[in-house]
Amino acid sequence: MIEIEKKFPSIFDKVYDYMIDYQDEDMTQRKQFVANIPFLRGLNRETITKVVFLMKQKVYDLGDLVLKQGQNNEKIMILWE
Repeated sequence: MIEIEKKFPSIFDKVYDYMIDYQDEDMTQRKQFVANIPFLRGLNRETITKVVFLMKQKVYDLGDLVLKQGQNNEKIMILWE
């Protein structure tokens, strides 16, 4: 998102205005979830909204391999049981 913000600031501003004002039950739950993660607790409303829009939910079944020790990963994974 940072690259888009730098390359197309006017487009990003319009999308960002939409993101900040967008609300539904799922969005509200995700914002509350992110705001209560200990290392993210100090984030302001705008940053939490950006994080939520970047999140992708993936559901794992019991016994599924989520992440292998030593595996390179460029993502932050937040597991919620």
